[in-house]
Amino acid sequence: MAYSNSAEGINSVKANKMMLAVLAVAAAVCFFGGMVWADEIHDAAQAGDLEKVQALLKAKPELVKAVTDELETPLHLAAGAGKLDIARLLIANKAEVDAKNISRETPLILASSWGHRDVVELLLANNADIHAKDILGMTALHVTTSGGHKDVAELLLANKAEVNATTKRGLTPLHMAAMFARKDLAELLLANKADMHMKNSDGETPLALALKFKKDCSDEKVLRVYDETIAVLRAHESKESIKSTK
Repeated sequence: MAYSNSAEGINSVKANKMMLAVLAVAAAVCFFGGMVWADEIHDAAQAGDLEKVQALLKAKPELVKAVTDELETPLHLAAGAGKLDIARLLIANKAEVDAKNISRETPLILASSWGHRDVVELLLANNADIHAKDILGMTALHVTTSGGHKDVAELLLANKAEVNATTKRGLTPLHMAAMFARKDLAELLLANKADMHMKNSDGETPLALALKFKKDCSDEKVLRVYDETIAVLRAHESKESIKSTK
């Protein structure tokens, strides 16, 4: 039944919003019988204020698992900001390495997205789930490829990241390299057995996506990068064709 603009409909919308707010608060960490928004430790973690984080954890060890209204732990903020010392301290104090925020991003996904190789290495050394996916189905390898962070991609692949993992729309890391004209990443992924024939939910291969995105580009410099990426994909396609005829 559609409520349109009736009083019943307005009240229903208000009730839903109130319920969402209640659920968000319920997701916060419970201290001494009350709910506490622990913004202080999150701010300190993101800023890299080691002394402050140490002091806060000494006073309340439970703060290591505190969450923001977006369900981000201090480790999420430290990982995304590339604060290695803070991340190391939080993990030593039993931070949940694979905690997920409201977008289902883990600290590993955030660190990979921003290209913080040292933090990624720390998280992997502490058994972070390299196959974890966010709300869109993106893995750490997807997001670091999108960002053009070849050194992080190399590290992830060395730790057995799935090179042909797919998002909810069927996009592989190679699709991301093609979309964002990441030539070096395309070469790396293909060298690690990425399947250039895999199609997304719209039936597009990585090469088809590169050609599609190139059409929408008017910047000459970017166009050259797309041409280079397309050349890499076509060269690999040619090699596969030669091999199949032997």
